[in-house]
Amino acid sequence: MVPLGVRAGKANLVAHGTYQPAAKDPVTGKGPVDVHGDVNLQGVMAAENMVVSDHVLNTLTANVDVVSADDAIHFSEIKGTVAAGNIAGRLDIYSSAM
Repeated sequence: MVPLGVRAGKANLVAHGTYQPAAKDPVTGKGPVDVHGDVNLQGVMAAENMVVSDHVLNTLTANVDVVSADDAIHFSEIKGTVAAGNIAGRLDIYSSAM
């Protein structure tokens, strides 16, 4: 597996959603029982001069959906420019560690 390196000269995420902290043990009141809380959000990301695995994207915009129940981050309606061309598409990231 190759690690995905991402950095951006300028990036913004405008989103709304919910956050539920990790649950505590109901018997002891200590916790958290589950290391991760739940984060669910929807928004729009925009970036300039973004580098993804050593490839420069001049501009990038995408809709972003984070769904804790699916352990997923979805990037849809991706649009951007790279060198003399354009990029478009969708990216779905699934993890058991969200």
